[in-house]
Formats: sequence, structure tokens, C-alpha cells
Amino acid sequence: MTAQGWYASPLPHDSDHILAYLPRPHRLRLAIHCIGLPRVGHSALIHLVGSDTELVHHLLDQHAVSPDKLVDSLFGQRNTAVEQIGPLLLERGVSADRIAAAVAWCDSWSGDRSLMHSQLLDYFTALADRVPALRAVVAAGRAQQKELLDQAEERERAARVRGR
Repeated sequence: MTAQGWYASPLPHDSDHILAYLPRPHRLRLAIHCIGLPRVGHSALIHLVGSDTELVHHLLDQHAVSPDKLVDSLFGQRNTAVEQIGPLLLERGVSADRIAAAVAWCDSWSGDRSLMHSQLLDYFTALADRVPALRAVVAAGRAQQKELLDQAEERERAARVRGR
């Protein structure tokens, strides 16, 4: 796939977290290289950018990277990365809906989906208190998760009625 222009991590499976320990110049170079490529698996930006606001400013200002491309660094991240990078992306015009959807993304879950959406609702509620600058993201995330929670509960109820 890499020969055809796709990004695939050169590291063994589950080793991408090591990218976060590289010095900033190396992370910047790798981010510039992989930012526009379609990818196989998770985005390397999750680990290359992390919560490094200086790196984000440098990518946006010096390398003309669109803020929409940097949303990939927030996929599934419910940590300081969201709290640090989220407000910067909002300021640069990324929609709150898009940021909330990226943050709520979950690549695997076992058990009732309603529980996952309920936990995400709780996460977004707590986020409003910690980072007031992300209130628009919180509102979007709560609306998305409430709708998904209602759908999941309906599917689970229907499954119980059918005896599954």
C-alpha cells in the first residue's frame, strides 16, 4: 500500500505510541509527510501531534496545513490533546460537530453500545467544566451521543424482544 501512496505505520502493531517520544523536529517532518496521505489504520498524527500546541501552530502557520487535516490527531482522544488542540482548531474554523465526532470515535467496543454512548455523554459533560473554550464541541458531542444513545437503546430493546 505504501508504494501506491498510502501511509502505513512502519512500526510493529501497537507501537505507534513510540512516535510521541521523538524530538519535535522529527515529529514535524513525519507529520508533514503523512498528513495528506490516505492511511491504513490509525492516523500517525494522534501520536505525532499529541497535545503539542507549538507543533500545531507551526504546522498551521508555516506549512499551510489546513485545520481540517489536523482533526485526525483527535480521533479517539479523550485526554489533554483535546483540551489543548481542540480550541485551536475551533478558532481556525473547524466545526464543533467534526471535532466532537473525532473525539467520540471508538474503533472497538464490546458490550452494549448504549453504555459506550452513555459514557461519552458523561465525558462531554465533564469536558464543559474543564475547558470552557470547548462549549460548542461539548454541545455538539452531547447532541450526537444522545441521538446515538437513543438509537442504541432502541436496537438493544428490539433485540431483547426478539430474545437475542
